[in-house]
Amino acid sequence: FCCQLAEKIIRKSADIFLIKEAERIQGIFYFKEKNTLLCCLPKKKKKIAKSLSDFFCTKSIFALAGKTDYIDFLQKALSLSAKEKRIFFLMRHKKKLCVQSSSPLQKDLVACSKKDASDLMPLHTGFFKEEVLPDGKEIYLPSLLRDLEKLLEKQKMLAVEKDGIFVAKVQTNASSKNFTQIGGVYTLPQHRKKGYAEFLTRTITNQICSQEKTPILFVRKENSAALSLYKKCGYKSYGTFCFLYC
Repeated sequence: FCCQLAEKIIRKSADIFLIKEAERIQGIFYFKEKNTLLCCLPKKKKKIAKSLSDFFCTKSIFALAGKTDYIDFLQKALSLSAKEKRIFFLMRHKKKLCVQSSSPLQKDLVACSKKDASDLMPLHTGFFKEEVLPDGKEIYLPSLLRDLEKLLEKQKMLAVEKDGIFVAKVQTNASSKNFTQIGGVYTLPQHRKKGYAEFLTRTITNQICSQEKTPILFVRKENSAALSLYKKCGYKSYGTFCFLYC
């Protein structure tokens, strides 16, 4: 369910923790102070809840992310009050190439790199404000630019460029053994309803499928336009994922 957690395990992150009982793994999570906690907690036992409560009693968590029932269990175990709670559908592609006829947008397609970071900031900032930023929080642009530069170094980002300006983008966020997660699909408001998001989604989906991996993505339950787009591109909902701001 959490491609980003799987990727951190594959990369042997120093911030991965196991929950064990009698040498059997009962759960796993990624945690850095004041960051988002990613978790997989299939065993919802009182003993595990107590262990988690003891571990996190002096630690600061920015947010929780994981399968909805994992987050409900963790929120209760840690007695956390949610400042904001967002529910997403996890969508999985059928792992067949998207049907995409020759598009005039192909000539406007750009495979972005770190040198494009400044020019991509209006798109990245717009997406962050609309889809990521919790209520009452302000954007710190230097930090957001650094995050974008790191993303461009490690992940794939495609954009549509019109008259020297990037008007729409899509990216990969994480990759595990069998899956690659896409995200960051965003079009500048004045350039919407021109087919850019569908073109980019189909293009990056085909690139992932050609690598013998299954594309997945998350979409907010209330975002009916995005849900319709992804279904049109061959994605199907497989469950719910929760993001809880602490």
